[in-house]
Parts: sequence; C-alpha cells; structure tokens
Amino acid sequence: MRSPHLSTALLALLLSSCSTVDTRAPAAELAGIRATLPGTYTGPSTAPWDPTQTITLEHVFAEITAPQFGELVYYYQLSVDGKVMQQKLFSFDTDPARSSNRMQPHVIPPGTVAGGFQQRPADWSRLAVSAVDTFPPACALRWETGASGDWTYSARSLPRDCRFASERFNDTIKGYIRYDVNASSLRWAERLVTTGGKLVAQTARPLVAERR
Repeated sequence: MRSPHLSTALLALLLSSCSTVDTRAPAAELAGIRATLPGTYTGPSTAPWDPTQTITLEHVFAEITAPQFGELVYYYQLSVDGKVMQQKLFSFDTDPARSSNRMQPHVIPPGTVAGGFQQRPADWSRLAVSAVDTFPPACALRWETGASGDWTYSARSLPRDCRFASERFNDTIKGYIRYDVNASSLRWAERLVTTGGKLVAQTARPLVAERR
C-alpha cells in the first residue's frame, strides 16, 4: 500500500507549484515599458473643455533618480499650448515577487517645481515626499501588454478602485486615468468625477500625441 505521508507530500508539492507566480513576465514587460515610455509626445488636439477649440498638447515622460519616491521613478509633465498644466511622479513597484507592473501616482502641486524638472538632476533628490500629494494605493495604474489594438503597452486606473479625498472640491473623487504607448505615439484619457456624480475633469475622448 502506498504511504499516505508520501501522497500528502506529493499533493503539497503540486499545490505549491500551481500557486507559484512566474515573476519573469512582469520583469520582461517592465524592461519593455522602460524602453518604450520615455520621451516627449506632442501634437494638435481638440480641447477637452471645448470641442470647437484646437490646442497643442505636449506630454513628457522621463526616468529620474529620486530614491525618496522609490527605486524606479518617472517624472510626467503635461503642457497645453506651451503652459505646464500637470506635473506628476510615478513610482513603479519593483518587488521581484510582484505578479504585475503598477505605478503609483504622486501629484506635484502647482508652483512646487518649475517646468522641465526632468532636465535638472540636482533637484530630483531635493523634492521632499511631503511636498507632493500621493494617491491611495488603489489608484496605482496597472500595466498590460497588447491590451488595446496597435498600442504596445497600456496603463490605467479604474474609478471603482481609485477614490481619494479632494480639498479643492471638498468631496471624494473617483479617478480614471489611462495611457497607451507604442514606438511612435502616446494616447491619454482622463476622467475625474465626484461620488455625487459631478464631473470635475475629462478628456472627451482619448487624445493622441506623436513622439517627437
């Protein structure tokens, strides 16, 4: 008769092997994201607030060294007609045991740093964590490969997960942010709504800018 102890050991081994997460896929995907995402993307677009108005959008994604925010950090800047409108940092999860790639957004309040922050390495380590507004962990953007047509990589947060208190609007905001990127272009969509249903900001449709 086969030993019951042996059967139990084999079962435990099988269960263990089935539950093991393959960490090679996130690592390979992250390498691809790092090779594709950085750059400046620009182009004409319909104004999100007025479909009759044409504007020029410029997005900048730049990898910077700011260990106070994490091992892998990106600076993001959005300009409209040459005026800086958004500045953020994105901290990537680099845990070797992670099952997917995520980046945590931090908003740099207006006036905290001048535009073109990516060009001033001496300032990167001086930016205090307390100087930025960090979104809740549930607002981290989750990366996928080949999830949307011709776009190589896509990152998004979801309103059902991403909720945060806003002093400016004196309400809780539900946030949807999405970036799609490939070798030539970046596509951006954003929608912020209060829990009461009031629209705070949105792009009427995903907006595309070409790599410069």
